[in-house]
Amino acid sequence: MAEEKTQVAANEVKSGENITKRRYVKRMRKVPCLGLFFAFMFAFLMSTSVAIVKLIKGLHALEVLVIRSIIQAVFFGILMWYKKSTVFGHPGERWHVFGRSVSGAINMCGWYLSVKKISLMDSSAIYYSAPVFVVVLASIFLREPFGLFEALSTTLTLIGVLLISRPQFIPFFADKLHPMTNDTICGLLLALLASFTFAMANIHLRKLQKTTTEVNSFWFSIACIVSGVVVVPFIDQLKIPENFTQWLLCLAVGVCGCLGLICFSLSMKIEKAGPVSIVQSSTLVIVLIYQLALFSEPITLMCLIGSFLIGASIVIIGLKDALYTKTIEKLKHKMTSTAV
Repeated sequence: MAEEKTQVAANEVKSGENITKRRYVKRMRKVPCLGLFFAFMFAFLMSTSVAIVKLIKGLHALEVLVIRSIIQAVFFGILMWYKKSTVFGHPGERWHVFGRSVSGAINMCGWYLSVKKISLMDSSAIYYSAPVFVVVLASIFLREPFGLFEALSTTLTLIGVLLISRPQFIPFFADKLHPMTNDTICGLLLALLASFTFAMANIHLRKLQKTTTEVNSFWFSIACIVSGVVVVPFIDQLKIPENFTQWLLCLAVGVCGCLGLICFSLSMKIEKAGPVSIVQSSTLVIVLIYQLALFSEPITLMCLIGSFLIGASIVIIGLKDALYTKTIEKLKHKMTSTAV
């Protein structure tokens, strides 16, 4: 009897916490454009983070990722302890926690490595074509519809990626005076890998309905730490930051990572996925500003057109989601009015 009473009391506490969370989210939804603000902050923080990675000299990109992930793991670990979250996530979603962590770690490794080999804008444009890959993968694994909007956005993304990468085996892009270097080819492939695995991580995230953000973020950070520690010794020598500037920049990357994950989570709770995708396409503008202000990397017309097409494809996906959501809400309202 005592155990049953204790269990009932625990369930009542959890129920009360869930009600409080729902009320908190409802209050935030009433603030105009708050969800879009968090989506923009996520784009700004992630762009700033990867720009800092490119700025840091003397440290391997994956070493920076490990330091960032340690900061994130400590932060979200403390949050898990404070909120008494289930360590491994909801029992029915643990494989998706694992899949999100592994695919997320691969996408971060790929992105951080790619910005060291190709321009910041080229890498980010390809990386943020992930929403289109999400649509394709969702149609395969989640049986979501693939219609005209999806076909158009996929086509625009493929053209955009081709314009940015300019593969020499296609006659239109062949340039004997400026052949593609091994670093360029490697950087483009890493950016594509990062984009694809980012899409895979988002597919797993869609399945995580009951596992909390801090649990997802904690295990994602642990996976990034393990990946970096395992991979770096094979390609470089493990080092720690040598001076105050390097430590400060690494700390800034970690802070951007923590705040970025929080902003992304809040934006998805407050706002619909469509408008969030549209706002996140502002990343391409942010990285363009960073590239012009901080790095002496040339920006070609084809890269600009390719980035514009990828941004347009993300906007198309976002608009489609927004229009679909509005249509569903109108139908529900009509059905409710008719029933009354």
